[in-house]
Amino acid sequence: MKACLAIDESIKLELNVGKLYSLFQNINKDDYDFWWNISIEEDNHAALIRSGKEYFIPLGKFPESMVLKDYDRLRQMNGYIEELIVKYQKSLPSREEAFNIALFLELNAGELHFQDFL
Repeated sequence: MKACLAIDESIKLELNVGKLYSLFQNINKDDYDFWWNISIEEDNHAALIRSGKEYFIPLGKFPESMVLKDYDRLRQMNGYIEELIVKYQKSLPSREEAFNIALFLELNAGELHFQDFL
């Protein structure tokens, strides 16, 4: 049961990061394609996890290494990202701040763990 919660929270994490990156598309027109591409990439990560949940859990073959086992950490990261989304829907960050946020998110354990799995 807790593994399913972690899977759902992992899907949410990928979707939240994608949503945040899609906001960043409007900061600088020269960076639009960059933010659009990585936003789509995050959405694809969510789709991959969702597909794994749908097809492989019933078979008992879902790779548990695909998601962090620390459900509380996933929830905490999602809360943090959701706060950023609300904040930046009102006022976009500077270009430098957006890249620093993206660097932080890409270096967090959820993203690194997903990349290690792949």
